[in-house]
Amino acid sequence: MENELSQFKRQGYCILENQNINAHNIFLKKLSKSIDIDIDELPNLHKSIDYSNINNLRLNAFSDINSLDLKNDLYFSQAQLFLDKLLGPDISIQNKLNLSIQLPNDDSSLLQLHTDTISGQSAFEIVLWIPFTKCFGSNSMFIIPIQKSLEMMEKIDEYSDLGMKKLEEDYKEFMHFIEISPNQVLVFSPTLFHGNIVNTTSQTRISLNCRFKNIFAPESPNPERRLGTFYQVFKTSVLTEIALSYKDPYISSL
Repeated sequence: MENELSQFKRQGYCILENQNINAHNIFLKKLSKSIDIDIDELPNLHKSIDYSNINNLRLNAFSDINSLDLKNDLYFSQAQLFLDKLLGPDISIQNKLNLSIQLPNDDSSLLQLHTDTISGQSAFEIVLWIPFTKCFGSNSMFIIPIQKSLEMMEKIDEYSDLGMKKLEEDYKEFMHFIEISPNQVLVFSPTLFHGNIVNTTSQTRISLNCRFKNIFAPESPNPERRLGTFYQVFKTSVLTEIALSYKDPYISSL
């Protein structure tokens, strides 16, 4: 665990072995049933569907996955030790798990270079990204490590007229395309620049992602990205439960 924490501190992201394969398989079976394809054939999904129907298929699978009983516990358990170490015992979770499907040569699901913080998320979050298929090359997501991401943020005003596409071109050499298998998970900071490009491989990529945050860490400046709107309480410590039950007779009488 210390090696992974050290890597996370150095790069802003790290790959971990999945800590609960049984939980992963529950999601996998639900996805397979939802899109009506054998688990082994998920990388070949593009061979059996109409590309024009991909968004409807994704939305249906998204709904089915988010209807799972104990979905939050099952998702969290796949990286529990690491997340507990980073976030502490008082944790909130994003209301919905996000599902991504990237078909070969499909430019309809591209995610331009960005950071989640630029999009209004809190810098104190952590993203847990879990693949259902092998991810490699252009079918995966790219990440720019923390030091270069910070450098890019310092220069962001210089690109106000040039645009994010120019920023992406100028820092293309620092993009690291994540190579990860379905028995692993990726955790990364929302302050990192990341995104994807057209999948030029012969395989479909399918993955889930979700954000976690310490309940008492600073909230997003965007009210639509805060506890109660974007987040819900996932778990609290005994100390927090005791503190929340406390009623000060003096303050309550004011």
